[in-house]
Formats: sequence, structure tokens, C-alpha cells
Amino acid sequence: MWGEFLGIGFAASVAVLHNNWIGEPRSLGEHLLLIIWMLFAGAVEGSLLGWFQSRVLRRHLPQFRAGTWIRLTMLAGITAWLIGMLPSTLVSMQQGPAGAPSSQPSFLVMAAMVIGGGLLLGGMFGAFQGVELSKHISKGSRWVWANAIGWSLGLGWIFAGATWPNESTPWYWIVSSAILGGLLAGLTVGLVTGRFLLRIMAEDSGKKPSFSPNLS
Repeated sequence: MWGEFLGIGFAASVAVLHNNWIGEPRSLGEHLLLIIWMLFAGAVEGSLLGWFQSRVLRRHLPQFRAGTWIRLTMLAGITAWLIGMLPSTLVSMQQGPAGAPSSQPSFLVMAAMVIGGGLLLGGMFGAFQGVELSKHISKGSRWVWANAIGWSLGLGWIFAGATWPNESTPWYWIVSSAILGGLLAGLTVGLVTGRFLLRIMAEDSGKKPSFSPNLS
């Protein structure tokens, strides 16, 4: 679980801190700078996640290629952040200059978007990693669903940590919220995907599954 714990925690913290300290970007240059920064965060997230997961998978799958797994996971992290940021970036750029009135979606709409985004982005991580995993496990395609479920739940913590602070919230509470939300998200994704991966590996080998919190 340490891969999700650190990787998602890092990326989520960067996103929340940027939103609360710098604010919403308005100009094209500000949008591009934010996208580049978050793509870097996605690369770090994917690298951390892939490295921790590969350490365990190499012990269970003799022919497993750790380098390929890490590269696929890093690419998934970059792609996920790029796709995830494009809609909000396009909408924000169409709202006009800073200070112009803009309507914000309701809490329920935003929550639904978070859940849907988690299903999409989590499934993307599972699909990228499934390129390597399916070579060693016959039920590797189920890894896509495991990630989709785990990420949809995990992004709920990030959403909560990003939405409750306001302009009057002290900086130390904003920092704490960003870190805690990211870490809880990583823990949630790690628990769901870790347990699921051990189960499908055990079913593939015909052994009884046993859960270890140190899977990734």
C-alpha cells in the first residue's frame, strides 16, 4: 500500500495546495503551467506506485518485468492527470477574465463527477498495468475493475480535502487537509487494489488468498 499512500498523497497534495495558495488559473500561460506541474506530479505518482508494486509482484511472478511495469504506471499517471485536467481547464478558460462571475456546479454534481472520474482514471491505471499483468495472470483483466473501484473511493478523500477550506482557512489547516486527504486516498486505493490483486493471483495459482498490508 505504500505506493498508493505516497504516490497519490504527493499528487493530491500538490493539487490542493496549488488550488488554495495560487488559486484558479485564468490566462493561457497559467493553465499551461498548472498542467505541466500536474503532469510532473502524475509522473512522480506513477513511478512511486509502480516501483512499490513491482517489488511485491517480482516475488510472486518469476517472469515479471519490473521496468515495464514502472514505465506503464508512470505513463498511466501522466495520462490520467492530462485527461482529468482537460475538461476543467477548457471550462475555466471559457469563463472569461479573472473576476468575471461564474456559476459553480452543486455539491452533488461535483461528487458525481469525482466518482465518475475515479472510475475512469482508475480503470485507466488498471488497463495500462494490465498490459504486463495479463502476461502472467489469466484473470489479469479484472485488475481494471479493481483499480476503478479503488480510485473512485479514494478520490472521495481528495474531494473532501480540497472543498472544505475557504479563503479564511489558516494555511496550516490547508496543508494538513491536503496531506491527510491524499494519504487517506492512497490508503483506500491500496487496500482495495491490494486485496483484489492477492485474490486474483491466488485464484490463478489455485491457492487460498491471504491479505498482506505490505503488498505495494
